[in-house]
Amino acid sequence: MRPDVSVELYVRPFVASGRYYDFGQLKAARSRDLLHYGQDGTSIVRQSNSSYLVTDATGSGGQPATFTLPNRDFNVESVRSNFVVRWEYRPGSTLFVVWQQNREGFDERGELVRAGDLFRGYSNVGTNFFAVKANFWIPAL
Repeated sequence: MRPDVSVELYVRPFVASGRYYDFGQLKAARSRDLLHYGQDGTSIVRQSNSSYLVTDATGSGGQPATFTLPNRDFNVESVRSNFVVRWEYRPGSTLFVVWQQNREGFDERGELVRAGDLFRGYSNVGTNFFAVKANFWIPAL
């Protein structure tokens, strides 16, 4: 613009996903053998709330053991942006006007992300931050 005025824009889109599968546990302490749920006398069933119900027919005391594993699958989309105007209104004295926006969303889809998903974050609800900072230089006497 001019030597005493500058404008900067920074935008960072971000997407990530994770999907968990082949749940299991160690067959014995300090072993490297893995017991996959759904095999060797165990069963795993996905519940309506997306969690998993695991039943181990060989539970302690001869009684079947059941427990629930929460769904940890995720998709995250976010966009962070900064807009800064800097004005040096006299030598050594500056005024900064800053606007920052952060948009992010999370859900439990666990779907693989693609390059086009980078733009999905723009549709999420965002938070805004606005700041003004002034510096005044006092010359030495």
